[in-house]
Amino acid sequence: MSLTLSYRSGNAPYFQERSKTFNQQNPNIAIEQKPIAGSNDAYYPKLTAEFAAGSASDVFWVSTGFGLYDSYAASKQLIAADPFIQSDNIDLSQWFPAAIETLKLDGKLYALPWGMHPDDIGLWYNKDMFDKAGVAPPDIENETHESLAEKAAKLTKRTGSHTDVWGLVTTTAPFEGFISIVRSYGGDFMTPDKKKGAMDTPEALAAMQWMYDIRVTQKVNPLFSQTPANGVEDAFVGQTVAMFNEGVWGLALAQKIGNRFTMGCSLMPKGPKGIRGSMSHVDTISGYGKGKHQPESFKFIEFLTNKESGVQNALVNAFWGARADVWADPRPKQKYGSLLDAWVVAMKDIMPLDEPWNFRLLELNTAMDNTLQPVWNGDTTPKDVVPKLQDAINTVLAKPQQ
Repeated sequence: MSLTLSYRSGNAPYFQERSKTFNQQNPNIAIEQKPIAGSNDAYYPKLTAEFAAGSASDVFWVSTGFGLYDSYAASKQLIAADPFIQSDNIDLSQWFPAAIETLKLDGKLYALPWGMHPDDIGLWYNKDMFDKAGVAPPDIENETHESLAEKAAKLTKRTGSHTDVWGLVTTTAPFEGFISIVRSYGGDFMTPDKKKGAMDTPEALAAMQWMYDIRVTQKVNPLFSQTPANGVEDAFVGQTVAMFNEGVWGLALAQKIGNRFTMGCSLMPKGPKGIRGSMSHVDTISGYGKGKHQPESFKFIEFLTNKESGVQNALVNAFWGARADVWADPRPKQKYGSLLDAWVVAMKDIMPLDEPWNFRLLELNTAMDNTLQPVWNGDTTPKDVVPKLQDAINTVLAKPQQ
């Protein structure tokens, strides 16, 4: 028999190798690859359309970080995992408790954790630039947002009005990095019941003001319109960016950098109250709730979420997360060395997913992103945008559960 497998095409080498290994161990189950080109903005619409047409793959990747895992689970599109967990006697303690709890909807599981990361709180930096400027590298425990901005100012280089090197680039995507900055200041996007916006608090405003100041006032971080055209990663590799924040997958840049310079890794600073904001993104492997081969599909799901598949995920995709035994395995440490140390700290005390009550996270992310872009371009101020931002959030949260 044959199972179909869907995923974002960028992960094809990993899934192809894992599928081959699974087939070698289970010769009676072949795996047909169905990669979907593009990132999340292409992947999820296609997966959603396949659900509507009743043609989804037997097994597929889906993340909680964009709100659709819960939506798919609530609409019974995902395999009900608990019966298979019980019949196969699966020990859920293999995964971090936070990962398992994040995947529960009304106390039930519809997938197993494939990976987990604490948002884009990694601070990747060019150590050679710091050494040349006589600036101490960012400190994991003692850095503040103010001291980070000061260091960024010393690393920013200009020729006339042209910026040759940006000292810092921080992501503006609401649910990819900005949420963690807001949480570091003690704020959050939504009220605890996730039914109203909470960006009108002093804490949230302070986080927005810092993001505004480093762009508009201090000019050490590019305006949204000045973001490097070749992408921040390539700009960092090309040494026109000294620091930027991103997730654990930034480890893969070490191979691109080679001997050009030494890359270092720290974490985005703690806020005024000693809090380092984060958000738990759990990536899953799930299966089609209406699929014809659910027992075989779940057998493959178990394989893709076991320790060895986790280690291979770390080695091939520079992506970790959901299993302590993967973090403890010596092979990733041998490959990435001290760059992993910051992420061991980052995995501690991960804050939960900021999931809207109606599961419309992608829609909320877009509404917030569109509303905030004039702030990141210096066309309006954080204080002035708050009423519009609250309206944008509340408009999405007023909609029914999707």
